[in-house]
Amino acid sequence: VKSLRISVDDRVIVISGSSKGTVGTVVDTSQNNEATIRVDNKPVKIVVSTSQLRKNFEVGDRVCIAGGANDGRVGWVITIQAEELLIFNQTMSEYLCYMSFKN
Repeated sequence: VKSLRISVDDRVIVISGSSKGTVGTVVDTSQNNEATIRVDNKPVKIVVSTSQLRKNFEVGDRVCIAGGANDGRVGWVITIQAEELLIFNQTMSEYLCYMSFKN
């Protein structure tokens, strides 16, 4: 889902390391592939490698698919199961399945 790189204001989840499972919002990124995360519901910030992060999509998010046959298609997340998003593209009145949205 475009763009797969981690950016400021992205909702993310830590997928490996000592902070695995931590959810928050990116508040800063660095040139050396690290991101500072404001942890949800806590007055805490952590710094982790962007390779340890995955965007944390929610139902209702508007996304743009990057790559594959549906490259550039925009839609809304309507279902999330494991690492698979079901996206509805209203313009084309179609459902798109986007698998493996890990970074």
